Amino acid sequence: MKKILVIIITMLMCKANIAFAQKIPRDSVDYYIKTLSWESLYLKTNYVTALVLCRDAERLVPAGEKKIVRALLSQISNESKTVAIHMILSKTFEPESGVIGGEYVYRHDSVVGINYTYNRLKWRYDVVDKKYSIAPGDVQRIERYWKKKLNKKYSKL
Repeated sequence: MKKILVIIITMLMCKANIAFAQKIPRDSVDYYIKTLSWESLYLKTNYVTALVLCRDAERLVPAGEKKIVRALLSQISNESKTVAIHMILSKTFEPESGVIGGEYVYRHDSVVGINYTYNRLKWRYDVVDKKYSIAPGDVQRIERYWKKKLNKKYSKL
């Protein structure tokens, strides 16, 4: 009886997940760009530290289509998406230059922050507030960089 109940619950959960998944336009570029945020990337350590995109953000990497690039560039000034979009564009157009750097910020004997760098872009993680931030000047600089570089490639984005 207990096994049958577990099977029924599992089947119901699977059907609920399938129904939910059908409501979300999973193949939509707009959907993937809309979901980009600080949570779209994470650090992975295995002998070396690497910055890794989550699966949904990773789907935007191999494309390189003008429409997708235009959509990414239209959102790059959104500070919560800047690093993820920069990483997607870097992996697409500059795959050889994907090195992550980090520098701890100390106050007295405690780490209070970490300054990260990836392919010429800098941002900070505040350990106390558990929040990421990026300077507006860095956002503007990297936006100009990508627009200039990709306008050459696509001639008028």
